Amino acid sequence: MKPMDFRFLQHGFTLVELMVTLAVAAILLAMGVPNFTQVIQNNRMTSAANDFLFQLNYARSEAIKRGRTVTICRSTNGSTCNGTTWSGGFLIFADLDGDGVVDTGEDLLRAGGSLGGMTLNSDNFGTSIQFASTGLTTGAATSGHFRFCDSRGNTFARAVLVSTTGRPQISKDGNGDGTHENQNGVNLSCP
Repeated sequence: MKPMDFRFLQHGFTLVELMVTLAVAAILLAMGVPNFTQVIQNNRMTSAANDFLFQLNYARSEAIKRGRTVTICRSTNGSTCNGTTWSGGFLIFADLDGDGVVDTGEDLLRAGGSLGGMTLNSDNFGTSIQFASTGLTTGAATSGHFRFCDSRGNTFARAVLVSTTGRPQISKDGNGDGTHENQNGVNLSCP
């Protein structure tokens, strides 16, 4: 038997094989990254809307549990109702006198920070939303929505809808056109 000559055995890849593999990988990556970016943006939007929905439900349940008005107001510092937009943050507090202002002796329940890259607006609820001890909304606006937007515009807008009974819920695309609607069936629009 003749011994094998190991000098001519090939190990690894040729340069051509490596370049073809890298080219295919680059094409697949170029196709996948934009879709992945959009998935991340969609998840951020959904997460922000779900978190705000949770905060509204929390405020409503605290109003019922405590038997008094609970207010959510715009706040940038987490201690007073001083925000110029909902995007800067919010504050939830037990509003003993129902005036929408944090007074001495009123319990601060929660504070939320800015949304970072998203906007949160409400056409109906100006600087605050209040829940009475019955769980119903009180004040100038008793129903409406909070609209979340990012740089992608209307098609990707989401909202938390608040009914006249005080029940918050996430918006849906009820007519199948790709854009979520408010409680009146009107497509959400971002400023």
